[in-house]
Amino acid sequence: MAERNYKEEYKKFHASAGAINKRAKLNKINRDKGTYGNGDNKDWSHQKDGGVILEDSSVNKGHKDNSPGDRRARGGNTMVAKKGGKVKLKKKKRRKKRKSTRGKKSPAWQRKEGKNPSGGLNKKGVASYRRANPGSKLKTAVTTKPSKLKKGSKAAKRRKSFCARMKGMKRRLTSAKTARDPNSRINKSLRKWNCKHGCTVILRKKPKD
Repeated sequence: MAERNYKEEYKKFHASAGAINKRAKLNKINRDKGTYGNGDNKDWSHQKDGGVILEDSSVNKGHKDNSPGDRRARGGNTMVAKKGGKVKLKKKKRRKKRKSTRGKKSPAWQRKEGKNPSGGLNKKGVASYRRANPGSKLKTAVTTKPSKLKKGSKAAKRRKSFCARMKGMKRRLTSAKTARDPNSRINKSLRKWNCKHGCTVILRKKPKD
């Protein structure tokens, strides 16, 4: 099904003889009453019974049971009077509605239910992370002792890689207080993977000036 072009439909509707005639009649009433271009923000509006009434411009444009032109005009251009009786078009700025995050839960891998008390993520946390990051190959920890891992196996390589990365992170990106805390998330993870630096901290020596 082809997508509707509302802008073209709106333009076509207001270019029709009926719409032009309607506007001309309302403008004539406005002039006869002496209210045309006076900046009172009021419109003469057609009613269902054929009569016209003077009402606020915002109310007139907000009618849901009026003609398609009135419905389409909601939030569109409005007439604003200038000095000397001249009228110009002023475009209304539409405010973008912010998407409410109230009541929405963050992914499981960022919450307690997705984290393993002994360190790292549990199965639910890993699954949640992979959903949030398509293409990720994240897996649960390799908890087998290094002595029981086959040398050169996938699990052994994963453990070696993880320990090397976390050792560097602990040394360069972790505060001394967190690095010394045996119950910090990074130390728990290192212990879980049977890495050497799960409880102690290795601080780099500052180069001598």
